[in-house]
Amino acid sequence: MINYCDLLLFEVKSFGDPEVWTEAKTLIQQFSTKAQDQQLFPEIIEALLLHAKFATIEGELQQALKYYDQAKLTATEKNLDLLAQKIAGEKRTFEVEFEKWQELIQSNASLQERLKVARIEEYIQDAIKIAAQGISYQMTSVPGKKYQLIYQDVLKDKPEKQKNEFRVGIAQIGLPIENNFLSDYYEEFHPQMFGLKENKVEEINSKIEHMIKLAYSKEIDILLFSELSIDLNYPLLLNTLQEYSRIYNMYIIPGSYHDRETRQNISPVISPEGILWTQEKHIPATITYDGKRFTEGIEVGKKPRETVVCDTVYGRIAIVICRDFMDMDLRVELKNSEPPIDLIFNPSFTPVTADFKAAHFDARRSIYAYCFFANIAEFGDSLIYTPEKERIDRTIPKGEEGLIFKDVDLFKLRSERKKWELMANNHKAFIQSTR
Repeated sequence: MINYCDLLLFEVKSFGDPEVWTEAKTLIQQFSTKAQDQQLFPEIIEALLLHAKFATIEGELQQALKYYDQAKLTATEKNLDLLAQKIAGEKRTFEVEFEKWQELIQSNASLQERLKVARIEEYIQDAIKIAAQGISYQMTSVPGKKYQLIYQDVLKDKPEKQKNEFRVGIAQIGLPIENNFLSDYYEEFHPQMFGLKENKVEEINSKIEHMIKLAYSKEIDILLFSELSIDLNYPLLLNTLQEYSRIYNMYIIPGSYHDRETRQNISPVISPEGILWTQEKHIPATITYDGKRFTEGIEVGKKPRETVVCDTVYGRIAIVICRDFMDMDLRVELKNSEPPIDLIFNPSFTPVTADFKAAHFDARRSIYAYCFFANIAEFGDSLIYTPEKERIDRTIPKGEEGLIFKDVDLFKLRSERKKWELMANNHKAFIQSTR
C-alpha cells in the first residue's frame, strides 16, 4: 500500500490530478486502519505523521498539529524514544513554517507546488522501511548501565559525503545588564525552570544574527552557542536559526534550553534540512537565581541515559550538555564509542570553568576528539581543545562576547587517532613487586 501510495504521489507531483490525490489519501487511511488492527505502533505513528502531512497540504493546519501531538503521545507511551525525538523535531519545523504554509494556502498555490514544499516523500520512505523491514525504534537497555550511546546516521540513503576539511566555531554571548545574566534575561515558568523574558527576545535575536553573520564571514561550517543563551520556545529565534542555516549552509547548535512542553533541558542540532536530532541533559545543575541556590527542575530520562552519536557530513558528533561532561561514566562511554567520536560539543552555563578545562584537557587525548566548550559570556572561558601535540589554545575571556574557531582535518584526526591507539595498546605497564 505504501509503495503504491508513493507511485500515486509521484503522479500527483507530475500532473496534479486531484482524483489520484484522493486515491493516495485512501491508501494511507487503509494503512493506518491495518496498523491499528494489528497494534503495530511504529506503523501507527508513521501513519499519523503522513496524516499530518496530508492535512498540511490540504490547508488543515490545526488538524495537522493534532496529528503531530497524537503521534508524540503514542511514541512516548510506547517508549519508542527515537520516534518521539523525530516527531518533536518535525513538529518544531512545522511550527516554524506555519506562517509560510498559511501564505501558500491563501495564495491558492497548486497541489503540485504544495507537494514540493511538503517533502512528503521522506515520510513515505520511512513508512516503507518500517513496513518492509520491521525496524524497531525501541531502545534496548543494559541492566545496571548508567549511560547508553545511540547511533544515528543522517547521511544514510543520501548522496552527500563527509567533508574532509571544515571549520568549527564557538559564539560566546550573554552579558548581564544589572545583576547577572539569568536574573536580567530569564524568568521562572515552572519551579526551577527558566524561559527568556518576552521583552528580551528581539535583543537576543539581534545577537544571534550578528554572530551567525560574523561566523559566515569567517567561513565557519558549524557554530556552537552556550547553554541557556537561546530560548527556542520562541518561534522567532528558531526561525532565525533555521533561515540562516539554510542561507549559509551551516550547522548551528544553539546551546540548550528549558523546553516548556517536555520540561527537559535539550539541545537541538539545526541543519539546512531542519532539526537533525536533539540531545537531552542528564544531570540537573545547581542554579543561583535571585540570591537563592537550588537544583535545576528538569525532567531526566530513565537509566540507561541516552546520548546520541550521529554520523553527519562533518563527521561523528556528540552533544554533551554542561556538567554531563564531568561525569566520568559518560566520558568512558564516549571513549569506548565504536565507531569513534570525532567532535564533542559541550554547551554550558557555569561559573566553575577550571573543572571543565581539566576535563576537556583529559578528553582531547583519552577520547581523541576535538572538544568544544561554549560558556555564557558572563563566566566566559569558552575554549577549543584539540588532540594534536602542536595545538594552539583558543579561548574567549570572561566578560566578553566573541567568536573563536578551529579548522578540522577529519582524515588527519582519524589517522592520528589510529596511531595513538596503537601506541597506547603496545605500551605495557611495568609493575614493581614489593617482595
